[in-house]
Amino acid sequence: MKNFFPLWLACALVLACRPFEPVVRLGRPRRETEPSLRPGARLPGGVRTVYMTAVEFPESYDWERDTAFGNVSCRLLLFSGKDRVLDLPAGAGEEISPDPDMHRVAGGHLYTDYSTDTETVVRCDGKELFRYPGREYLSGFLVLDGHVHTLGVPRSGGGFTYRVDGVAVFSRQAGSLLPGGSGGGGALDERAGEDSRPVGTADGGVLYLEEGTVCFSYVLPGTPPSLYLVRDGKAEPVPVDPLVNEVMDQRLSGGVLYRIEKRRPLPGRTVFVAGEEVTAFAGMHGSGISKCRLVPYGDSMLACGWNRVSDDAEEFLLCSPRSILFREAAPLQSFSILPLPSAAGAPALSSGVGPMACVLSQPSGIQLMKDAETWSPIGRYRLFTPSCACLVRNSADSGSGTDYYVALSGPSCILWKDGNVTPIQLHGYITGLYVE
Repeated sequence: MKNFFPLWLACALVLACRPFEPVVRLGRPRRETEPSLRPGARLPGGVRTVYMTAVEFPESYDWERDTAFGNVSCRLLLFSGKDRVLDLPAGAGEEISPDPDMHRVAGGHLYTDYSTDTETVVRCDGKELFRYPGREYLSGFLVLDGHVHTLGVPRSGGGFTYRVDGVAVFSRQAGSLLPGGSGGGGALDERAGEDSRPVGTADGGVLYLEEGTVCFSYVLPGTPPSLYLVRDGKAEPVPVDPLVNEVMDQRLSGGVLYRIEKRRPLPGRTVFVAGEEVTAFAGMHGSGISKCRLVPYGDSMLACGWNRVSDDAEEFLLCSPRSILFREAAPLQSFSILPLPSAAGAPALSSGVGPMACVLSQPSGIQLMKDAETWSPIGRYRLFTPSCACLVRNSADSGSGTDYYVALSGPSCILWKDGNVTPIQLHGYITGLYVE
């Protein structure tokens, strides 16, 4: 008879000799249990982590044609780089929506909101945080010190409500929220004001952080309009010149209140207000100017907007108060500006517009532009949302150099970084990109 050492006895001896050691796993642990592949995990050594949100469909479904008109099972994913770190079923039964406006990333975690027939539900990584009565669209979303700040607009009716962890702090039955220099897509950056903030693409929406205070602005119609700045839930009336016809945006930055207004006597005369200083925008005149908003840049602000040049054509403009810095008549899908701090004693725009990047969708295909360089990825790609582009510093300690990230979707998906391409295994599309 063959001699052998019983397996059960071997295990008992191992446990007896090392009673405080964990049981040794046999084989390689599953990837989803690895700490680096969990929501919120960061790369070692202070290296920035790139997170992406995405929607995936069954392999047999042609999501580009969408023959089921959205009535097909899908999943909401969170990527860390090219790795999946979270996979959630999406749909009405799950109270998780694949709508790009209803999910975002903060601190490496996936936050979602969903409107039932009677309530609004907010979740983190699929787990319910809170719910409250009323069906709201979230125009602003920030996560600060573990608390979730939201600014919701009723899906039927007017007004808005600012909440912290679902509890109403400030509410109005009427009034229009101003963009506040945001991309307006409901995305966010939890660490508002830090160097990695992707201004103009992924931020807190209408909510923003200024010197530790959560701010937003709203306006009531009238001649002139009634304008308000809200700080930590307290509304402050803002004086408006009697000649103002319309307030298009307002933002507090560095203690200075900036605005974009239309004033009489010229129809559609667009002006830039910085504290007490008022300047007419060069190149932004006439009734065709619309959808203008502020863009944070260094110690000041720029403005971007659309100018209708004919009945069926518009051009995109990026302006300082005194000059046009960028214009493009082609359909512009995304635009990003890195708000570099100005050198000591030097104005923010002394060396021109500085780092800027955009994605142009043209009949010939996608063009990616950064400063004087242009790239045209080979393949049939599209930028699914403006939040899929992000321009950041390439070093937290460096005052120069930027990295431009773009997530493109199509028959295949890619993460593009200044010409370097990383394939993303996904049968679906990428909805947002965040660098933290």
